[in-house]
Amino acid sequence: MKTIRNQLSLVFTLLFVICSIILVVSAELLLKETITEQLVNSLKRECRFLSSLVVNQPVRNKDFLKEFSREQELRLTLIDSTGHVMFDTWHDVATAGFGNHNNREEVEAARADASGFGTSTRFSHTELAEMLFVARELSNGYVVRLSHNLEFVQEYVRRIRSLLIIATLVATGIAVILIFRVSEFITKPIRALTLATIKIRDGNYKVTLPENSPNEIGRLSKAINAMTDRLKTTIDTLEAHQEVRKTFIANASHELKTPVASVRGYLETLQDGALEDNQVNRRFIHRSLRNLDRLELIISDMLTLSRLESGSSQESFRFLDLEQYVGGIVEDFQSRAKEKNLSLFMKSNMPRGTRICIDPTLFDKALLNLLDNAIKYTDTGAITVSLELQDKQCNVVVHDTGRGISETDLPRIFERFYRIDKARSRELGGSGLGLAIVKHVMSLHKGTVSVESESGNGSTFTLSFPV
Repeated sequence: MKTIRNQLSLVFTLLFVICSIILVVSAELLLKETITEQLVNSLKRECRFLSSLVVNQPVRNKDFLKEFSREQELRLTLIDSTGHVMFDTWHDVATAGFGNHNNREEVEAARADASGFGTSTRFSHTELAEMLFVARELSNGYVVRLSHNLEFVQEYVRRIRSLLIIATLVATGIAVILIFRVSEFITKPIRALTLATIKIRDGNYKVTLPENSPNEIGRLSKAINAMTDRLKTTIDTLEAHQEVRKTFIANASHELKTPVASVRGYLETLQDGALEDNQVNRRFIHRSLRNLDRLELIISDMLTLSRLESGSSQESFRFLDLEQYVGGIVEDFQSRAKEKNLSLFMKSNMPRGTRICIDPTLFDKALLNLLDNAIKYTDTGAITVSLELQDKQCNVVVHDTGRGISETDLPRIFERFYRIDKARSRELGGSGLGLAIVKHVMSLHKGTVSVESESGNGSTFTLSFPV
């Protein structure tokens, strides 16, 4: 049977599934792109390291190069200026029958690009596998080329895809149950209206509908009740005039068809999808979609980080009163701090009214990330936000009394997706991109971010802006 409940359930389930598919595909593509980019950068570093060995004494270093190639699972190829393969760590040049390599995409790019590097991804007929090639042109016209089998990337992406699909299926099952219950809650008053109009259509004018819904349904209930009241009054009056009763009933029935048809048409329009959600509806819909909210955060954070790294973000710098602006942000976090019984306060040694040039949106991202982390990873004690004016720079310092960061982890905390405690970080909803975003935000402000911390003794993050 076609009902609003079934239609709402179907629409929201389809939306959930479509969004889930888009997120899974986007995450897979972004993951593959990120891993490949990291691999390219790694191969470029290896190319720089091997260049001097290859160009100076390739024959003498032949055994070392082969051992290096075996340990790193990399194929190294040396190509002279004419395109002839002089050396290959995986194949015997004399018997392999290599053709001229000057027409290889990565070799052409390395010779043409000012950086001296060229890359390509293609199927290698020599290795019978999908390979990533990175080539670097040397000062003597030679080209050193490294290649890596991409099977491990594809296997890793397949595993992540399987995990995402399983998570999506579980989330979809939960969402379907919640959506059905929400739809039942939303459509219950509409079904009551439908039954009432049917009774009115059948001549029962004593129907009274509840008018407590603060939306279109409540207003429609009032209109129907008003209409039935008027009809009842009219009918009561007609009962006193028996002589004209039949005539009146005939006329009343005729007049009734028009408003009933209008009401029914309105309900059918709602049934076809024109129902406007109220706050309760949106709140319950939000609950049914809450398992999708963490993946959004890795991307948002991924898209935000991507825009910051690519330079495509649109900055809007202006001078702001720093103490007043930071004070507002700190005030917004007071409730969260109180929930964990933490003290959160701000102090400043800056002259009142000190203004610095910042992009408010980007500054918010940086400071919000630091305060969010401070509250998440501090169980007892206090969080202090200090504003300091030193020499020709302004410092915003966030100090907490939390668990701190070990000396081993400290150099890597600004790396993308690096987590000190992976299990706790995911439990608290972190994406692993917050501090990387902070670093890029400060770079756009021509400032720096630094950290001082010891395991068990809290952490101090400092955002330094030029004045």
